[in-house]
Amino acid sequence: MSRIRADRVVNKTATDGPELTLGASLPTTGTISGPGGVNITGVVTATKFVGDGSGLTGLASQQQNSGVIVRNDGVLVGTAVTINFGVNAYASPIVGGITTITTTNTDTNTEYDIASLPSGANVILRLTGNDASYDDVFITAGTNVTFDQVSTSGFRINNAAIAGITSVFVDPTPRLGGTLDLNGQTVVGAGTINLVGDLSVTSGTITGDLTGDVTGDVSGDATGLSGIPNITVGSITAASAAFSGDVSIGGTLTYEDVQNIDAVGLITARSGIIVQSGGIEVTTGGLKVDDGITTLGGDGTNSGVNVSDGAVQIKTGNGNPAFIDFYCEVTNAHKVTIKSPPHADYSGNVTFQLPPTNGSDGSLLTSDGNGVTTWQNYTTAKWHSEPSGIHTTSNVGIGTTNPITTLQVDQAGYETNQGSWTANAGVPEPIDTFNISTHDFSVAEYTVYIQNPGATNVGETQVQKILITQDGTEAHYEEFAIMSNPTKLVSLSADINSGDCRLIATPESGISGITTYKFIRTTIL
Repeated sequence: MSRIRADRVVNKTATDGPELTLGASLPTTGTISGPGGVNITGVVTATKFVGDGSGLTGLASQQQNSGVIVRNDGVLVGTAVTINFGVNAYASPIVGGITTITTTNTDTNTEYDIASLPSGANVILRLTGNDASYDDVFITAGTNVTFDQVSTSGFRINNAAIAGITSVFVDPTPRLGGTLDLNGQTVVGAGTINLVGDLSVTSGTITGDLTGDVTGDVSGDATGLSGIPNITVGSITAASAAFSGDVSIGGTLTYEDVQNIDAVGLITARSGIIVQSGGIEVTTGGLKVDDGITTLGGDGTNSGVNVSDGAVQIKTGNGNPAFIDFYCEVTNAHKVTIKSPPHADYSGNVTFQLPPTNGSDGSLLTSDGNGVTTWQNYTTAKWHSEPSGIHTTSNVGIGTTNPITTLQVDQAGYETNQGSWTANAGVPEPIDTFNISTHDFSVAEYTVYIQNPGATNVGETQVQKILITQDGTEAHYEEFAIMSNPTKLVSLSADINSGDCRLIATPESGISGITTYKFIRTTIL
């Protein structure tokens, strides 16, 4: 292959570069370089361009809108080969020729002020941040609407035909820097007014649903006041009220100038009912108290009648003993009164327990001394009444409540007895005993009558006295006033045997057979 070596190659007229009619081929180590330019009117085909292309001009891509065109807020910036996103912007990896740009808002402390600015017949609301950024809200006056008194603190809206505002361009959360004066007009709209703060209405009417807390005076027609949550107020003044459900009152329900309470169902009072005058009248149905103490006619402590489960207490505060009157059935003309004894007669409380039966005809009601009463038949009662007088089979005490002999007058006792035995001469026979632990008589005087009606001693009798004293260990005695017919039948003596003081009769010599005795014993405790 032939080579041409030259420092300069021009065309044949020496006015321009050479014309390569068959083209040119550069080896991989070859380079076209120089301070001049390369002007190609045709097509330049290359597998790679080196450099950022910032010096390229007249590219077809600029006229055909191919490549990356950059605009700022609609204004053309230019076409860029490379776009570098700044701080707070993130470009995802390119997949299928697509990348996603994500920005992060780091503005968490910016505060904004609102001001109104005139814009011809319209108004601009400008939100200005403390970082000098701002955003404008354009308010366009509609038909019959004009704006005046526009200043940074606010403006006035004039509505000549109540046409309202036709177009408002607004930030999603605008703020008013001052007070919105409606100038006596109405805000109309299909949306919702959502107030985080308080809504103060000094006059006028609120129509429609109202949600949230209401304070201050509320008057007017309350028709349709319903729904949830519950209504909580300090006090309610109303001419009348009707409740379809339960009414719960946590405090005191006070009735002012109420003469009648008409309740169709039950009236339940959990902490009592106080009637200051007029009383309580029950027409039918009676009065039922399930629990507690019912007090009538007093305070229940010092006076009045207390009625509780199984108990009735009648107390008096008027200085007189309590009593119960039982009236007859004809105009209450007669009565039987059961009255408590006076205070001075009491030595303790008295309890009477009634018998469990009705008794029989002529039965007497008696007490056992502890208030337990029983019915006693006429023949078994302690006291009996006969035409000739009264009698009893029990001990009788005078001056004592616990007689230990048939008749006891204070410390002196009186006892009688009789009996018989088969006598044998010289064999002693006890004819009376008393236990000295229960009948500790210090002196006992006997008047004794002895008779032996036996075949040997027919009609023989003996009468005498014997005086006995004892100290709990020994008995001492003395016979006296002995009378016998014809001879003495027995000798009388006394001893103490197994805790008993005994009166002993010992038949004399020659005495035997059935022998009878009677005695009167007078004792001193």
